[in-house]
Amino acid sequence: MSIHKARALLLYDQKNYQNAISEFRQALKEDPEDSQAHRLLAMSLSLEGQHKEAIREIKYLLGKYPNDEDVLHVAGLIYFNNKRDGDAEKFIKASLAIFPDHADGHLILSYIAERREKWKQMRDHAQAALNLEPEHVRALIALARAKSELADQKGARLALESALAIEPNDAQAHAHLGRLLLDLGDRTGAREHLRESLRLDPNCSDALEGFIESLRAKNIFYFWFISFVWAMTRGPARFIAFLRIGHPILLALVLTFWLFVWTVRELATLSLRFDKDVRHYLPPDFKTRNTRNLIVIACIFGFFFTTGTYTSVRQETYKTQSLKLLTSARDQSKAKEVEAELFDKAYKEFVSSSFSFIFDLDELNAIYDYELKQRPQNKYRLALIALWLGMGSRGRVVRGDEVVYFKQALSLANEIGDRNLSAYVQAQIAYSQGKTNEQPGQPKWLSAKQANLD
Repeated sequence: MSIHKARALLLYDQKNYQNAISEFRQALKEDPEDSQAHRLLAMSLSLEGQHKEAIREIKYLLGKYPNDEDVLHVAGLIYFNNKRDGDAEKFIKASLAIFPDHADGHLILSYIAERREKWKQMRDHAQAALNLEPEHVRALIALARAKSELADQKGARLALESALAIEPNDAQAHAHLGRLLLDLGDRTGAREHLRESLRLDPNCSDALEGFIESLRAKNIFYFWFISFVWAMTRGPARFIAFLRIGHPILLALVLTFWLFVWTVRELATLSLRFDKDVRHYLPPDFKTRNTRNLIVIACIFGFFFTTGTYTSVRQETYKTQSLKLLTSARDQSKAKEVEAELFDKAYKEFVSSSFSFIFDLDELNAIYDYELKQRPQNKYRLALIALWLGMGSRGRVVRGDEVVYFKQALSLANEIGDRNLSAYVQAQIAYSQGKTNEQPGQPKWLSAKQANLD
């Protein structure tokens, strides 16, 4: 063995892949046919994120050793690291066809299944690896992950405790057990395992996120809230799966719910930043992200508040100004002082506000009186307004009084010869008189007509 290869193997074992790459290249200059050096060079390149170079290297090996189990396995790993799961699965299965007792091959297949969220497949592949190597810590963690997603929390906990019995200093096992205990409501136990994971590996993202979540959960209200969210998203019903239905109303409700969840979460995070006992655990980028998220949330709520306030003020301003003028016009002596355009505007505003006659009967009466006295020839508009008065009066006056307005509308509809309008008004009368229990819905042709009627 050359000195370069010896150095390369040592650096590879120390996970110093960048320097290992240089040494493997030097070793291959001395022995270009060294398949082990080629394999480990390819893996080092992949682990350093140099995926194109890694694939180029492994393709060279596959061309020379297409049926070599080790080469096929490394090819699967490289494509897996490059997130080309289809190719990774193909090479791993080809490797297992030659050597079916390779536990790590089954483990990689479980990771591929995890990315695809195929939890049963992940569980089966992890179990296959354990059948070959019962003390395979990575396989135990994968099995726990799959069982947790399949709502087998007891089985997941046993798998993680077995992993820690084999390897007490495994940061990932502590991290996953901590997250699991947090989901199960054991906040104290969760923090212990998550803190231990961070001690063993300060860069463990799963542990850091879980630990921060455990700190948030110190707030009992947040704890119960997040428990509810967890039940909805990971319980048997898997509420979040309904998003796939794609119904706009359902989508809006779910998005509103998750905006609320996000807001509560970020506010809980903000409280941690002011907690002198835990704030030193929070990394700077975490604080920055929290600040950014709070700004985005404030902008979202600010937009909806501003839009709603503007609409409300606009409507109230119109009602305050126009109602005074409209009601004054009910007096015949003052009607001539009010421009006809005002009533046209009132009519259009009334229609555009979703026909809010239930709350604006006075305004609607003013419009009706003006039209009746000043423009009686516009019988279609009069018929519509009488119809609205009847519908708006329903439930506000003595039962049956709305029929008076409906009969006015029916008479006008008959005068202009509109059979559709006449039939619709008759249906409203039948409902008001108790002859039918089903209130007729407004037809589309009527909505279009009343919106565009001059």
